[in-house]
Amino acid sequence: MKTIALFNRRGGVADLEPRAHVRLERLGAAEMASDGISPPAPEASPSVATPTAWELALCEIDAVLNTMAVEVPARLAFRVRHTGRRFDGIDVLLQRQLLAGGFSPGQLADAEELLAAADVLTEDVDFAAVVVLTDGIPQAQRFRPSPSRARLARLLATLVGHPRVFLPDRPAEPVTVEHGRLGLEFVGTTGGLVPRFILGGARWTADEVLAHLETSVVITVDAEVHAIMLAPLGAAVLALVQALQRHRPVFPEESHRELRRRLGELQDSVELHLPDELAGKAHAADSRPVVRLTPDGEAGLLVEIGVRPIPGAVFVPPGEGSRLALGAVDGLHISARRDLARERASAERIPALPTFAGATKEGRWRYHLTGEEQILAVMEALTVLVAEVVVEWPKDASMALAPQGNAQGARGPRLAETRPRSSS
Repeated sequence: MKTIALFNRRGGVADLEPRAHVRLERLGAAEMASDGISPPAPEASPSVATPTAWELALCEIDAVLNTMAVEVPARLAFRVRHTGRRFDGIDVLLQRQLLAGGFSPGQLADAEELLAAADVLTEDVDFAAVVVLTDGIPQAQRFRPSPSRARLARLLATLVGHPRVFLPDRPAEPVTVEHGRLGLEFVGTTGGLVPRFILGGARWTADEVLAHLETSVVITVDAEVHAIMLAPLGAAVLALVQALQRHRPVFPEESHRELRRRLGELQDSVELHLPDELAGKAHAADSRPVVRLTPDGEAGLLVEIGVRPIPGAVFVPPGEGSRLALGAVDGLHISARRDLARERASAERIPALPTFAGATKEGRWRYHLTGEEQILAVMEALTVLVAEVVVEWPKDASMALAPQGNAQGARGPRLAETRPRSSS
């Protein structure tokens, strides 16, 4: 090449020409003859430039690092972004085990990276999060969108009890993620009682609650107490919020009886905070489990476990619903403060009985028994706990608990169809 040769003579840089050839080859430029005419193109496919030593070294290092990234034990951490009490999003961090012990601070991971690392995750608490973040996402898709708000709400639900959830400004202080219920309080004003919503120690307007309609769960971040609360926005709660938003009512004294009746039906869905004139006379709560029995065909029995904290209260799952229970005795309005932990502990004794081993579980507190032998065994176990358990049955088909022999002469309780009567 004449230009390069001239530069060599004048500049004294003897090795510029061969270096230029190498550079042109890498750029894919055709070689020029000394007379400026391109040589004939070779019949064989164009040769690929030989990698340099430093390129080979870096490729080898990359291979080692990729292998280590797959094999090194890892775990997940979750950084919750927020603005005040408002939940903004979650950063998923993949933390790898260090040679000196412990784990790295973590790096952001997307769905593809989580799937690649799934085999080396060391803690079971992380697997549910991986499922939520990767479910339904095409793995062949090169550019994956950020998780939707609905998916992030599902992710938060899997982080209840997770040990590595933190806020951006406090990475060393874990926060708790817990389920809760939207609270409803009534404040006295001129003309009557005004309803307000409560969650996480703060008051919410109906508009603020309805802003979470897309995810069907209200999320609040309380940085002061290191807690994130999730409150379901079910059909009953949604209807309540929408009605109060549309009409913005003030409830005068003459409406309290009808208002209280509606609140009694909602006490398993919202946390009630009521003034004395609405709550009624204080009453001691009953934490005993209520076992509701319903015959199913000729040889089946449905068993539901719940509580009725006070007479006249609705049947609710143990340890769930409002801590304030509403009921009535002889037309007198009463209320009681429930011990949710005690309710759960007492109720859990029922399905733990050996006689429930063969029962089919149909829900958290719902079981199905099949066959006379299994039914009689459960009934007899309930008679032993007669002082600690309340048994209920439908008023059109009751269960007779008889400690004497049954029709075949075997000892134990009997299952008998009787005339309609009120449940007890």
